[in-house]
Order: sequence, then C-alpha cells, then structure tokens
Amino acid sequence: MRAILAGRAPELLLTALFVALVAPVIAAGGTGTAGYEDERVYHGRTVVELAADLPSPDLENIHTATTPGLHLVTAVFVRLVSDDRAAVEAFAALFSLAMILVAYRLIRRYAGRWPGLFLTLPLLLSHYVLQSAAWLNTDNTAMLFILLTLGAALTVAETGRGLFLGGLWVLLGASVRQLALWAAGPLVFAAAVAGRWIPGLREEPGGGPAERRPSLRPLVLAGVAVIPAIAMLAAFASLWGQLTPPIAAGQSGTSPAAVPFTLALAGLFAPFFAACVATREDLRERRALAGAAAAGALLALAVPTSHDATAERRTGGGLWSIVRDTPAVADRSLTIAILAGLGAALLVVLWRAAARNAMQRPAAVVLVAIASVAIAQAGTVRTYQRYFEPPVIACLALLAALAGLDRRRATVGLGALCVLQLAGCVAVVYSAL
Repeated sequence: MRAILAGRAPELLLTALFVALVAPVIAAGGTGTAGYEDERVYHGRTVVELAADLPSPDLENIHTATTPGLHLVTAVFVRLVSDDRAAVEAFAALFSLAMILVAYRLIRRYAGRWPGLFLTLPLLLSHYVLQSAAWLNTDNTAMLFILLTLGAALTVAETGRGLFLGGLWVLLGASVRQLALWAAGPLVFAAAVAGRWIPGLREEPGGGPAERRPSLRPLVLAGVAVIPAIAMLAAFASLWGQLTPPIAAGQSGTSPAAVPFTLALAGLFAPFFAACVATREDLRERRALAGAAAAGALLALAVPTSHDATAERRTGGGLWSIVRDTPAVADRSLTIAILAGLGAALLVVLWRAAARNAMQRPAAVVLVAIASVAIAQAGTVRTYQRYFEPPVIACLALLAALAGLDRRRATVGLGALCVLQLAGCVAVVYSAL
C-alpha cells in the first residue's frame, strides 16, 4: 500500500491542493465573481429546469449559451441524489479535478512525475480554473475533454493510433461547449502528420527518414472520427435555429482580436516557461525571432484590440483591464501589440527547444492547438480571458515538457508564476467570500 501511495504521490498532492482551494469556496457559498454569476443566472437555473423535466427535458429553451451536456449529467444528480447547492457544486467540481489530473498525466508523459507536477500547478492555480471548479460552470469540463483530445492527437502523431478515441473526446467536449470543437484541429493535424503530409515532420517515429509515400488513410479516418461531433452540433443548430440556444440570440458575431489576444496571453505566460527550458542555442538565429515578433505585433495592429465593453466584445479579465488603462492608437492596443510580438517570438523559442529534444511532431501538434483556440474564438463576439487562459497555459506547459526542464531554473520560473497565479485567486475569488 505504501508503495502504491508513493507511486501516486503527485496525483494525491494535486488532489489535496485542489480540495484545499475549492472546498472553502463551496462551503462559504461565496458571491461576487463571474463564476458565481454564471451559475446563478445561467447554469444553475438550467440544471434545475432540466432536472424537473426529466426524463423528457426541454433542450430548446435552456437558459445557457452552451450545449447542455454537463447540465444534463448534473440534472440527473439533482434528481436522483440531492438538490443542495453545495452538493451540486461538489459533484460538478469532480469534472474539474479530473481535468487537472488529466493535464498532469499528459504533461507527465513527457516531463516525468515531479516536473509534471510543477508544470501542472500554474493551470491549477489559475483563478479562472478555480471559479469554474467552485461554481457550476462549463469551462473546466469542456477543458477536460479538450485535453483528452489533445492527448489522443499526440498519440496519433507519434503512432498513428487513437483517432476514434480522439473523435469520442471531441464529441463529448462539444456536448459541453460548442467551441470545444476546436480540439478537432490538432486531431486532424496529427492525422496529417501520421500520414506524412507535413513537410519537415515526415520522419519515422524511430528517427529515420520516411520512405513510404504520404497516405490519405489517417486523414480520412480523422474526418470520420469528428463526424459525430459535427452531426450533434448540426442537430442542436436545427433545434435552436442557430449554433446557440435562443437565449443567446443577440450574442452572435466575430472577434478578430481573439488571434492577437491569444498571442498576447502567450507573451504574458511564456516567459516563465521559456525560462525553464531555453538555452543559448534556442536564442540564436535572431532574425527568425525578430521576424516572429514583428509578425505577431503586426497581426495585433491589423485589427482593433483596444478595450471595448460594447456587447462585452473585448473585455473580461486581467489583461483586458491592463489594456483599458494603457495607450491605444486607432483602437489598436500597444500593450496587446507588444505582448503578441513577445508571445510569437517565445513560441518559436519553445518550438526550437522541443525540436532540440527531438520532439518536433508533438510540439507541432501543440502549436496547432494554440492556433485552433485563437481561430475558434475569433468566430465568437466575446473574448473573455477565461476562454483563453487555461488552454494557453496547458499548451505552454506541454511545450516546456517536450523541451525538457532545467530543474534549477524551473524552480524559479514556475515558482514565480505560481505565486502570481495564487495572488490572482486571492484577489478575485477569496476576497469575495
């Protein structure tokens, strides 16, 4: 028994820390956060109404903008077990705990046990993750299935197997939040890698050059694997007359700022991860780094990125608050431009570090995942930071794991980030209890 517990020590520590962070919030029944408001106005009300309608729930007139997967599961709990607020929140929090443990296992695949634990902590300590765990929100549950899809995609890129499992995770993720369909992006890309269609990534897993011709089979199978998720969303779109329930009819639109905002968040968090893995070799060929930085900044200057609370288009989160209080020119935020340039350059650094560690294939899949987040969110009107931060942090942690940590530098870099993330939890969540 002692040996088993020792082998599971990182998972047990993450679980204990999760409980220590979340349980006081649930017990206090805190208010005053976006997570609480979402539960009160949307998700909690939807669950109560679905529970009352079981076994024939009305899925058309639900009071949420998301697909009702988590709501249906929670409604069954309410109907069969308890409708107590704390009990319902504790039940829903189990999906958030599962998300953290899946993130750890995915990172551990490349980093090892204890480095994997340290790389998972910035995600666990995000106040957006805490809010979605402590109150009935859908973000963490969707992220759970996104990470499972990403894990399947990495397996596909490395071995060619796992496409249909990945398709199942895409389906479940999209049943919780429509935009979780973006996880199909890295899955299909991984199929292209497995089929040897991506220049520069055609090496065999053993390291030798690929001698076989490119194959369409993995791409065809990937297309088949994601059909159920697309069909499910099409069925809901037919029911609602759009991709969201009627309550969200006035929330349609696009936000091109989502792409530079994703890069800006990478610029905000990537320095802590790059500090753990980058070497002088990764910083050479500075023309490429300067080109990436310029491209990121120009992308940010190409579209409006200033703070805009109209229809909550460009607002919601710490970075948008900084943008609001810093200079902008012609609706172009200089803060976003600088951070987007930094983020693009540091993604190149992390890619080089992973390539130096012979991890080009999985690193390419992770970079496509970041791009998929940005593109998917650009198709919606709102760019709340909570929609971006968890997947960006998870992907940066994966890139660092693929590159291999310098443990001494990781103690400083990740330690500093964890302190900042915990301070965010105190300022946003615990101060509102």
